[in-house]
Amino acid sequence: MAPAQLLLVDMIKVLMKSEAALSDLSVSEIIHFITVASALKNEIEHHRQPTDQDHTKPPLFLSDTINIVLARILETSVDRVNVCWSALRDVVWAGNTTEDIAKTNSELFKAYGLEHMFTERSLFPPQHVCINKACPRHGIRLTSADHRRIVLYTNSGAVPAFSVHLRCHAANGCSTTYHHNYYVQDGKRFYYGGVPDVIQIGEHHFFERQVVEMWQGLMLNAWVSATNCATFYNNSIGRHPLYLGVEWQFLTDVRTEHVWDAFALYGLLEYHTERSESLVLPHTGAQQSRFDQAMMEQNERMILLGIGDVAHRCKKCAHIFKRKGVTGDDEWVMVNAAVTDGVTIGHPCCATHNCKNPLESNRDRFCCDCDYKKAICSVKGCENLVEAGHQTCMIKSHRAAEERYFDRGQAMFQLRARLERARVSNPTNSFGIEGSSDVEGGEEDVSDNDIHKNPKSDEGNKKTKAQFGRKRTHNEQVMLYTCG
Repeated sequence: MAPAQLLLVDMIKVLMKSEAALSDLSVSEIIHFITVASALKNEIEHHRQPTDQDHTKPPLFLSDTINIVLARILETSVDRVNVCWSALRDVVWAGNTTEDIAKTNSELFKAYGLEHMFTERSLFPPQHVCINKACPRHGIRLTSADHRRIVLYTNSGAVPAFSVHLRCHAANGCSTTYHHNYYVQDGKRFYYGGVPDVIQIGEHHFFERQVVEMWQGLMLNAWVSATNCATFYNNSIGRHPLYLGVEWQFLTDVRTEHVWDAFALYGLLEYHTERSESLVLPHTGAQQSRFDQAMMEQNERMILLGIGDVAHRCKKCAHIFKRKGVTGDDEWVMVNAAVTDGVTIGHPCCATHNCKNPLESNRDRFCCDCDYKKAICSVKGCENLVEAGHQTCMIKSHRAAEERYFDRGQAMFQLRARLERARVSNPTNSFGIEGSSDVEGGEEDVSDNDIHKNPKSDEGNKKTKAQFGRKRTHNEQVMLYTCG
C-alpha cells in the first residue's frame, strides 16, 4: 500500500502546484486525461525526441502528433494538453497501461467478487425506477432484485456473469419485472427499443452484439450454417474461456439453437428499430416458438408492402390502357411487368389437403386444428377409428398398406430392392429405390384386389390412397418487378 499512498501524495502535490493551470478542470476530465495518456504510453515513447534519452522518466514535451491526437480525443485544445502533460506526466508514467488494468481487474473479480455475486460484467436493466406511468410507484427506485448466473459470450470468449432483475413491489406496485433487454408485464416481454450491445438469447445465455453480427455476416455472405457458426465460435473464440477454472453451473459451448435464436431476434430488433416500434414477444411458452408470431407479422408486412421501391412505376415496367369493363363502361387498367421464380421446394405442411395452418413442429403430421384426425384411419375416404399403435383401422387391406408403407423405410427392404435392381442390365440408379417413400410423409396405394389376390373384376381394380405422413408444399414463388 505504501507506493499507492506515495503516488497519491505525489499527485496531490502536483495538483496543488498546478492549481492555476488545472483549476477549471473537473475530476472526471483529469481522470480521462490520465486514462487516455496511459493507453498511449508506447506511442509517446516511440515519438520521444532523440535528444531525450532517459527512458525511465516521461518526456518533457509531447510530439506534435501526440498533442493533436490527445486534443481531439479529449475534445480540448493543444495548449490545454500541454498544460495537463506538464502537470500530470509523472502520474501517467507511473501508472499501468489500460490492458494491464483490465487484466488485473479480471483477476481481482475472479478471486474476490464471485462469492458476493459481483463480476466484471453484471447486467442490470437500463433504469432503476419503475417506468410504468399507471403504477402508483412510478419513478420510485426498485429495491427488489434477483441475481441470476449467466454466461456472457464476447469477442474474447465466454465470461461468467450475473444478470440482475429488478421488480416493482406487488403489494402496492404493478409487479413489473425489469430485465437487461426488456421488462415483463402481463406475460409479455416489452423490449426497450433499439438494438442493445448485449442481447439475451436464452434464460441464462447472453451474447455481445458483435458476436451476433459476426454470425449474421457468416450466414449471409459465406453461406455458413448455424451449426458451423456455433462450431467456429467454440473452436476459436470460445476455445479459451475467460475465468478459466471458475466453477459455473452452465456450460460455455454455443449450441445451434443459440445461433438461430440470435439471428431471428437480432433481425426482429433491427426491423422494429427502423420502424421506431417496440418489439413485443410472449414471456411464457417454449423458446423455439417465442419468435414465430413476430416473424410471421414481419413477413406479412414484407409481402404486402415490401421495400420502399415497391411503389415504383414507369413507362418501361408499367403499361396503362383503356378497355371495356364488366358493366360496359370504359375503365383504365395498368399492367406491370414482373419476373417470377420458384425458390424453395417442399416445405413440410399439414397432411390435410389445402390446410394453410402451420405445423407446431416439422415432425408433426397434422396442425393443431387437424390433430384430431390422428384418431381416424389414414386411408382416404375411410372414417373408421384407428387401432391403438397404428394409423389405420382393422380392415386388412388398410393395415397391409400401412405395413407395406413403413417397410419401405427398413434396411432389409432397401437391400432387397437394390439386389433386384442390380440384376437389371441397365439400372437407372444403383443407389436409390425408384419411387421409395419417405416414412415422414407420402402416400400409399390401397388395392383390395392386389392384397387379397382376387381375380380382376369387370370394373377393374379399385384403388384408393392412404396418407401416412405429413405433406409438403410444391414450391414457393417470388415475384419481382423488372425495375425499381
